[in-house]
Amino acid sequence: MDVRTFEIFLFEVAKKYSLELLKEYKFIENRRFRFDYAFTGIKLALEIEGGIYVGGRHVRGVGYTRDVVKYNYAMVRNWKVLRVTTEQIRKNKHDKEPLTYFIERVIKQLLNEV
Repeated sequence: MDVRTFEIFLFEVAKKYSLELLKEYKFIENRRFRFDYAFTGIKLALEIEGGIYVGGRHVRGVGYTRDVVKYNYAMVRNWKVLRVTTEQIRKNKHDKEPLTYFIERVIKQLLNEV
């Protein structure tokens, strides 16, 4: 699955469960932090961590530290953050328990809490 197909899947899941899904969602007004995708009604964020094998921003010191700070801010605001890699997206159908399965499972669990 490519990233675009994965995005289509996310919007289909949002529609299936009547959830709002926003891209590049800014979850703190006075900070620049944004989630790649956010199911705002259940406070579930999805972060795609790219470039992990080529020394991308998410695995270098400053970028990694900023991500940790962002995830800590998310946590104290009661957000759940699913972190995925582009490799997981590409291999989705080949995994024993595909990424798409985990996303729907977490959504179902959170909907039961709401």
